[in-house]
Amino acid sequence: MNPSPTRRTPGELPAETTSFVGRRRELVQIADVLTRARLVTLTGPGGVGKSRTAVRAARDLRGRYPDGVRLVELSALRDPALLANAVAAALDLPEQAARPAIEVIADHLEDRELLLLLDTCEHLVDACAVLCDELLRCAPRLRIVATSRQPLDVPGEHVLAIGPLSMPEPAAGAERECECDALALFADRASAAVPGFTVSGDNRSDVLALCRRLDGIPLAIELAVSRLRVLSLDEMLARLDDRFRLLTGGRRTSVPRHQTLRTAIGWSHDLSTAAERLLWARRRHLEYFLDAARAFDQEWTGDAQIPLLRALVRDQANVRVALEYCLATPRLHCDGLEMATALWGYWHATGLLTEGRYWLRRTLDGCRDETPHRVKALYLISWYMDIQGERGKNEALLKEAEQVAARIGDRLGAAWTLAFQAHRRYFLGQMEGCADDFDEARARMTTLGDETGLLMLGFYAGFMLIITGDHDKGIAWCEDSLARGAAHPGEQWARSWALWVKSVGLWLKGDPEGSVECAREGIRSKAALHDLMGLAHFMEGLAWHAARLRRFERVAALQGAADALWRRAAKEARFGLPVLHGLHDHAADLAREVLGADGYHNSFEEGAALPFDFVLDLALDDESAPSPDVPPQRSGPTDGLTPRERQVAALVGEGRTNREIAAKLVVSKRTIDSHVEHILTKLGFTSRSQIAALHVPPSADSPVPPSGV
Repeated sequence: MNPSPTRRTPGELPAETTSFVGRRRELVQIADVLTRARLVTLTGPGGVGKSRTAVRAARDLRGRYPDGVRLVELSALRDPALLANAVAAALDLPEQAARPAIEVIADHLEDRELLLLLDTCEHLVDACAVLCDELLRCAPRLRIVATSRQPLDVPGEHVLAIGPLSMPEPAAGAERECECDALALFADRASAAVPGFTVSGDNRSDVLALCRRLDGIPLAIELAVSRLRVLSLDEMLARLDDRFRLLTGGRRTSVPRHQTLRTAIGWSHDLSTAAERLLWARRRHLEYFLDAARAFDQEWTGDAQIPLLRALVRDQANVRVALEYCLATPRLHCDGLEMATALWGYWHATGLLTEGRYWLRRTLDGCRDETPHRVKALYLISWYMDIQGERGKNEALLKEAEQVAARIGDRLGAAWTLAFQAHRRYFLGQMEGCADDFDEARARMTTLGDETGLLMLGFYAGFMLIITGDHDKGIAWCEDSLARGAAHPGEQWARSWALWVKSVGLWLKGDPEGSVECAREGIRSKAALHDLMGLAHFMEGLAWHAARLRRFERVAALQGAADALWRRAAKEARFGLPVLHGLHDHAADLAREVLGADGYHNSFEEGAALPFDFVLDLALDDESAPSPDVPPQRSGPTDGLTPRERQVAALVGEGRTNREIAAKLVVSKRTIDSHVEHILTKLGFTSRSQIAALHVPPSADSPVPPSGV
């Protein structure tokens, strides 16, 4: 149960750790059907290889889908209410917005050509059917491959049955020349498990007999192969036959496939060592992850922050299983509440606010004990509601937290609750007494030695002070937070927020250079955390600065990139605050005035279409340098073109197609189509060959054309 040391982003296809054997016919079928059907469900019994086949097919077909292939692993998900959240995570859509996850997903996929792989749907078949039906209606270029033991029964679904691996009939002489898939799988895995092992004429019959007893089911064969280190083929056959005889009452006739797999798994368990059997104990699992959550709560604001967060991201499925186990076991309800609250930093820093609220609510309902964990759960739910824009519905939560903390003498919980009460009132415009409450909460946290609370309070209270005009005090609170975090350079989350708040304060105070310096430092931390909401905030600030430098195409591109992030990460842009909206609108108005509505729109759309890595490049670009690859403006027919249009025209002159230009500039082809149409219109041209003629270099013996032609 130790977390895997490998790192794989949710949604990415897993690397193959063993060779892929057989299934050529099935892979051809999947590829063919996906040209005609938008939903393909691979069905078959457990262990038959549906998941492995689907992943291999998706890997082979990646080139068909410009927006990629994403995998949603559902085997560990038990609650259908979290299905959309699992899909959102695979699509890298954070839950910082309060909108239903299915709406966020549908908006994201609407214009994308993408293959979505839903793996292991049978225990969530109704929820998967509803989700597929809705997404296919909303996203016309979406394709879905699902694996399930039964069809989803969705309109337009095409079902492909995945059967056992091929084997010959047990006829005389058939085994001698057999090169079937089941035998190939056994031979491949056995040579890896036992160096020097080969399938030969001496053992071929025994191997085929074993594969037949396991019905050619790949998982059963692999489990059997793992015992070759301690048993001979004869011993394996004898022990397996004994287990079948026990299951079927002594009858040696056909064995149902689900019994075949259960037999193989049970037999493998019987042959495990005592230490290996501990891994089957689905309570020990809870203890492990409850201890991991407690350790995370103690350590996540230190140097190990990023590795700790990545470990929990990898183990998200295990975390869900542990919490579900607590909820299903009445005596463990309060363990579930402790675990959900201990993971507050994980829910927040990874953008899983909706899922965090879900588990906090459910465990809070299950455990009615008045403990510090209850106080913490109450103010955490309220806090997450504030962030997600549901600020008018959480007063009762904070009131209960205040009352419970007072009754049980939870001084630390009372201090946090006081801070969040002030935080909530600030967002609602009820500012009287809020600054005093922040001061009081800070004094209490200082007395109690709560470094995590002080680290966070610095930028939360600092932000409220800054947006209400007390810039110097707000900046000082941020600097206090930064100073506390300086002892732990590996801590990125609190540091990045403190830098953003300070950058806003410096801008409003009239120090744009200092503001941009904070933004450049903070944006790298946000990138490390993959914090889309935080990145959007920083992009907005960089756009203010670009407007000050009169780099108006950059203004529009930054605002477009920020807008795309807002749509993925938040219910409302810029926290819905008038002061931030005003700064945004001022920069946008200046850019539109110079670029015109079309010019602004084109650059905005280019920024919105940028992949994540290019968004970072845009943000960290040297603002004082001229835009790259833009031909200089000369007097002549191109006078009316924007810098980006001149850049596109030059690439047309090189003979590039619109698709090639889009790839070079890392924008959508539709954006380039629009640019070319605008160029033709502005220059009064009717074909792209006329654009190309403007940029053909003169030959040595041709007359030099007038400047600008």
